[in-house]
Amino acid sequence: MKHLRSIALFACFTALTASACLSGPQKQTEEINVKPGAVFSIAVESNASTGYTWTISSAPDRRLVRLMGSVYQKSNPNLAGAPGKQIWTFKALSHGKTSIELKYARPWEKDVPAEKLFLYNIKIN
Repeated sequence: MKHLRSIALFACFTALTASACLSGPQKQTEEINVKPGAVFSIAVESNASTGYTWTISSAPDRRLVRLMGSVYQKSNPNLAGAPGKQIWTFKALSHGKTSIELKYARPWEKDVPAEKLFLYNIKIN
């Protein structure tokens, strides 16, 4: 009887773990307040050697924010596989509210949830 209870508990734990994994990561949210005309950056930890890349999954309102560019900076350029940061630079154009959503995923894994999701709520005033 103890053996059956252990199997049942293991099955429940496995089902709950699989369910949590399939639902994907929790979306982290951050507020950014800027003035019109200001240039601001969003830096996120990254490691290009893993195949994961950051992409904008939901772009900001183009009337309010413009993407200026994006660069990847290694933490140690002399170390193969070293992690780094992806830095996105934007310019606030006019008063308002918009958001930017970034996802960290492998581009070829179409049916796999993103490893990380960040939502940036931008308030320009």
